[in-house]
Amino acid sequence: MPQDTAASSHKCSRRRRRLRRALDTRYRVAQLYSMATLPNLPLRIVPVATSFQKALEEIGTAAGGALDLQSTNRAAAALLAAAMRLDGAPRPSDAKNRAALNKLLVRVTHQLNARLYTKAGRFDQDPAANVPVLPLLARARELKALPKDSDTYGFLETELLRGRNAVESTLVEATREIDGYLVTAAPAATPGPPARQPRWGGAPSRGL
Repeated sequence: MPQDTAASSHKCSRRRRRLRRALDTRYRVAQLYSMATLPNLPLRIVPVATSFQKALEEIGTAAGGALDLQSTNRAAAALLAAAMRLDGAPRPSDAKNRAALNKLLVRVTHQLNARLYTKAGRFDQDPAANVPVLPLLARARELKALPKDSDTYGFLETELLRGRNAVESTLVEATREIDGYLVTAAPAATPGPPARQPRWGGAPSRGL
């Protein structure tokens, strides 16, 4: 009898686990369906731009001034400003502009995240290991410990300068795309009232 009770309890436990897995799967599918069918994608650029600024600040501090990142920091600040304008703008209500915004968000977030978290680029693969944020610049901390007249310093400096150029190019291009969209999507200026004409005719009076 105890064996029958244990077997029955085990079967009930397995059924409960299967039921929980089935319910969890249905819940996840519903979530994915909801996200996939949203008219406006729930993507924001400000958090990504903030991650760039934070990573650059940490790399600059660790490098101790051995690598000049002033222009890169300016590019990151410009991206953050553009991202704040984009994220704060009202979402379009018509299908054409919604599609344009969604394409922009997908394209820009992909470009920025790829630069933020990968090193190899589009045509290669990063190793299956922990990769530091902004890997193209992560070795900047090593530069200050090397003799400036050594080959090792020269090779690493060249690698970092190329990495800095790649990071800046990504930041500038993303900012340009965002600004271009905002200019195109901006509502046309509402014309003001016509200038009042003097009762006796002639040119419009200034300030009236």
